[in-house]
This record gives sequence, C-alpha cells and structure tokens, in this order.
Amino acid sequence: MSDANLDFYNKKETADWLAELPIFAGETAMLDRVRKTPGCRVVDIGCGAGRLYEPILEAGANYSGSDIASGQTSLFKMRHPEADVVVADACNLPWEDAYADVAVLSFHVIEAILPRERRLAALREVRRVLRDEGLLFVSHHVRRRYRPVEQITYFLRNIGRAEFGDLCITGNAATGGITLDGYRTHIPSAWELSKLAKKTGFKRQDRWSFSHSTSHRLSRDLLEQWSAQGS
Repeated sequence: MSDANLDFYNKKETADWLAELPIFAGETAMLDRVRKTPGCRVVDIGCGAGRLYEPILEAGANYSGSDIASGQTSLFKMRHPEADVVVADACNLPWEDAYADVAVLSFHVIEAILPRERRLAALREVRRVLRDEGLLFVSHHVRRRYRPVEQITYFLRNIGRAEFGDLCITGNAATGGITLDGYRTHIPSAWELSKLAKKTGFKRQDRWSFSHSTSHRLSRDLLEQWSAQGS
C-alpha cells in the first residue's frame, strides 16, 4: 500500500466513515454462505474498523480480522475490545496454515494491493491460511464502468510505470467528504482475476453484481466467490 493510501486509511474520519457503511447487496450473499456452515472460522483481511464484524458473528461464524492501517484497527478495538483483530500486511498474515474456512477481501481491498507482485503474494497468503475447499470472497469494481477515461489517461501518461487499470485519485471521491490526495488503486479485469486465481490456487465459482452510493453513475461492483483448490 502506498504512503498516501495508508495516510488516508489511518485518518480517524476515514475510519469513522468506513465503520458506518452499510452491508452491500453482494455481501449478503457471502453472509448467506457463512450461515450454511455455523461455527466456521472467517478471516476478514483488510477489516478496517470492523464493518463486517457483527454481521459475521450474527451469521454464526467465528471471526478474526487484520488490517495494515493501525488507525482502523484502533477504532475497531475501541468499539469491540473482545474482537480478535491485529495489524498485519495482507502479504504476511498472522494465522497458521489452514486456519480458516472462509476469507474475505471486501470493499475493494484487492484494488489497494499494489503492484501485481504484491497481489500475487497476498492471494498466496490467503490460500495458505484457508483449508482446502475453503471460500474466498473478493470485492472489486468493474473495470470498464469505473472511471474508464481516467484509467486510459493515467496509463498513457505512465507507460512503462503503470499497469492498465491503475488510477491515482485526488479530490473528493464520494468518501464521506474526506479528500483524497494521491490515492493509488488498481481496477482488475476479469481476465486478470482469472490469472491471479489460477496462479494462487483458487477457482472462481460465482459472483454478484451490486452498486452503492457513488458520484460515478456508471460505477458497478462485483463480489466474487473463489474456492481454494487442494494441492
């Protein structure tokens, strides 16, 4: 994660805003899957201030969370001192092999892991902590419908330094009034996600389309379900 991104997530106002976001339509599908296996272990990677903590517990699961931003986890622990949550990089998760039945990379966490080599490392770590046939839920924007002109412009201005799908966002981007200053993100394509899944031991199984409040009318999000393949 870039310094600008980490600074953004460590702001108290960012943590407060993210903690109050609703459960999105795609995430209800994830919670439905969790309810079918009561007592399962869910790891919430990029958990922020704990937006999914209570819904996952209410679905009958055991919860563990991690986030690289200490500003997020501090608010999480203040609100839920009993929660099992730690500060950790997605490329170096704190859990043992085959620890969890379900992993969650919700609300575009995958897009903030830059560059591609780190996305591969993070997904390999997620596979390590998941049991065989465990489920991973990955949330992301639809590339062709999220700031497509800005994606093209950024790529052309940074040929040799940027991947197509990279963005650097400055200003107010529907973030509860919080100004972004050089926030970097990467919007993956379906082809890229297929390659990432195959290289890291996953099989893409299902997906749900949803939208949320945004200043970009064409914006659409997807939540995908991946299955951890046996070695």
